[in-house]
Amino acid sequence: MSSYKKAEKFPPTNTILKAIVCGYERGGTTLINELLRAHPELDSGFECGFLLATSPRDYLNPEFNEFNGSLIRNGWKITQEELVDYICTSDSWSTAYRRLREKSRVISDKSVLLFDKTPKYLLHLDSVLEKVPGVPCIVIAKEAKGVIWSWIKRSHLTREAAIESDQLFAYANRYVSYFNGYKRAMRLYSDRILLIHYDRLCLQPHREVKRIFDFLGLNYSRKLLKFEPNYGVHGSKVSIKYMNEYKDYLPEPILNRIDELTKKACWEFDEPDKSRKLARLADRCLSSLKNVMNAIR
Repeated sequence: MSSYKKAEKFPPTNTILKAIVCGYERGGTTLINELLRAHPELDSGFECGFLLATSPRDYLNPEFNEFNGSLIRNGWKITQEELVDYICTSDSWSTAYRRLREKSRVISDKSVLLFDKTPKYLLHLDSVLEKVPGVPCIVIAKEAKGVIWSWIKRSHLTREAAIESDQLFAYANRYVSYFNGYKRAMRLYSDRILLIHYDRLCLQPHREVKRIFDFLGLNYSRKLLKFEPNYGVHGSKVSIKYMNEYKDYLPEPILNRIDELTKKACWEFDEPDKSRKLARLADRCLSSLKNVMNAIR
């Protein structure tokens, strides 16, 4: 378990940015996004990617076109002119986030605190946290088989092409590189990082969501487990439905190969006994769900 302190103990060096959220793409970060947005003191757009740049002005460089184009414009409902001529002329990240909140048509209450959910921050987490001293970070991690299956589903490749040796190696290398970003950051900022296990969040949402809000120093109630989905999350609450979906589509030899290729990514929740118990619990829950669905049909 990673150690952590409540956010109110951190130096208040950034008064508008309450938290950073990162993890694997298609690995649960959007679920965390929706859970945090359910809190009356927090809000956010979709993804921002600000902190991958060295400064707000640097963010406009072509290197960050993945974020500084339609993603931030549509995800935060701002115009290109507002981004270029106002938000990114800021001299600090705190000012940039304040101006983003001001101009965003997604943020109706301009007094809320923001959080920045960008999965790719995990790859460079040490440098990201250095840019916003005192801001806590929530990392959500999901086992490799589930993440890689999600990447395969979203790719333009057929399943057969996606599990071909070179492509599978590329997916595994990407997975491990994100884990390495986490380990580098933990050496410097362990007191600012809360690690959330995706499967545990699905199986024990009350406990895990409470941990998140305790970490941020915010009040928690079970009402926060229900949210209005805005960014592609299925349903309006945490679900176990997609936890082990990969087992229905990827053959056992491929699953074993993924385990082998990603064995260097030893997340702190991977204690063998606990992992086996968690896997058995997940399988029982999913089996029960399938039985219910079959009975309804």
